[in-house]
Amino acid sequence: GSIALSSSLYVWVFTLLIFFAQVGIYLIIELSNENKVLRRMRESDREHYEIAKSTIENINIKAHDLKHMLNSPSLNLDPTERENILKSINFYDELKTGNSTIDVVLMDNKLRYSNEGVVYTFNGNAECLNFVREIDIASIFSNAIANASDAVMQLENKDMRVVSITLEEKGDMIFVTFRNYFDGKINFNGKFPETNKSLHKIDHGFGLKSIYRNVQKYNGDVSIKVNDNIFILVVYFCKPNGQEVQ
Repeated sequence: GSIALSSSLYVWVFTLLIFFAQVGIYLIIELSNENKVLRRMRESDREHYEIAKSTIENINIKAHDLKHMLNSPSLNLDPTERENILKSINFYDELKTGNSTIDVVLMDNKLRYSNEGVVYTFNGNAECLNFVREIDIASIFSNAIANASDAVMQLENKDMRVVSITLEEKGDMIFVTFRNYFDGKINFNGKFPETNKSLHKIDHGFGLKSIYRNVQKYNGDVSIKVNDNIFILVVYFCKPNGQEVQ
């Protein structure tokens, strides 16, 4: 009887060990796959940002030259025509945040979605984020703004196609809040939203996980909440204390 009991106990323990080993292997594979996706996303963010940066720098140079041309006495333009040209040029000067990287990301999205009526607002001075590495700030803002833009693009009411960004400094912390309207219902699985067709680009959570991974380098975090039909993403950073970012 005792031998049979010992054998049964041995089989049970062995089975349990195999089960936990399989779960462990599955989690390792899942984490490895997630890391691969996030690395690919970061490289894609880097490539897209470099292209956008180069393009917008060229546009700014041309806009600057055009302003000088418009002020030339030899250029005989009708006042209305001159005003229309100035409005077109000023389109590129409206979003100045204090951080050149964020300016590029905002302008890139503004150019991409302007025909769809998406409006971007920025309140605050992002100069305080100049300590964040260029690729990190580009990736954080690119993912957050692209997610918000994609969500508002699904709205039939164009007056609701607004992406609002607010930056605040509180002591040693910097808080950046992204707000946008959305249509549908969002369920959370832990820190991040579950798959939801109404969210599109953020439905798999990789964009938000990429943001989270980047802000962790600066002892930061993300907070996500929903207030009626407004999606609110808060990204916060700790100000540097002399330590290098890893």
